[in-house]
Formats: sequence, structure tokens, C-alpha cells
Amino acid sequence: MVPSGDHLVPIGKAAVQRAGRDLTLVSVGAALLTALAAAELLAAEGVDLEVIDPRTLAPLDVPTIVQSVAETGRLVTVEEAPITHGFGSEIVARVCERAFSTRRAARRRVAAVDVPIPHNGALERAALPRVDRLADTIRATLRA
Repeated sequence: MVPSGDHLVPIGKAAVQRAGRDLTLVSVGAALLTALAAAELLAAEGVDLEVIDPRTLAPLDVPTIVQSVAETGRLVTVEEAPITHGFGSEIVARVCERAFSTRRAARRRVAAVDVPIPHNGALERAALPRVDRLADTIRATLRA
């Protein structure tokens, strides 16, 4: 996913990786691949997700995220950091401060479980967010 040649990423400007109307999915860091895979899986079920990659967390492009959530009314964040003290909490808080009245469902976070990330491959996969767990959270949010 790394482009060849020179590539400049604007600081503080999020990238909408996939436009959608049903739910805003904000991925932090390496979880972008999980977010895009979940979007593809759910597209087959008729779910249209907007996937946003903040690209930088400081500064965070809050206006892009808030505008998307205002349009979809729903927000799920996904990241590989543990859920406690994860950056997804900050994104949810900022959206709630600026777009609370647009809420059509509870804002949800998908992240690693609250354990040190294991070195064992099978345990690491169990600890990190997976496409199926993310898709289940999105489905639950859409049903709410």
C-alpha cells in the first residue's frame, strides 16, 4: 500500500478511502486494512460504509470526520491499540462534542483486547481486531 516514488501526505488532512452513506468507519493506523476488508465484506450485504483514514492524529482532521458522521449518523472506530486509552476514544469524544444531535446509534469502538500484545501468532490474531468482529460491530450499530 506504499506508493512508489515521491509521495507527500498533507499533515492534518484525513483521506476518505471509501465514500459511503450508511456508517462512518474511522480507522487508525494499520487497522485501515481491516476497515477496508470489512467494507468490502459488508458491501456484498448492501451496506455502504464511508471509510476515513485520519493519516495524522496530531493534528486530527476533526471537520472531515464530523461532516461524515453528520451525514451517516453512525460512527465506529477501529484500531490495533488496546481499547482502554486508545485513540478511538478521542475520536468518539470529539464527534460527540461537535455532532451529538446527529446520532442515530451509539458510537462504538473496535480495538485490541486489554492485554499486552502476545508474540505468539495465534494469540496475537486473537488479541487484535479482526474483520469478522468489526463487521459484527458494524451490523449491530446499523440495527440499533
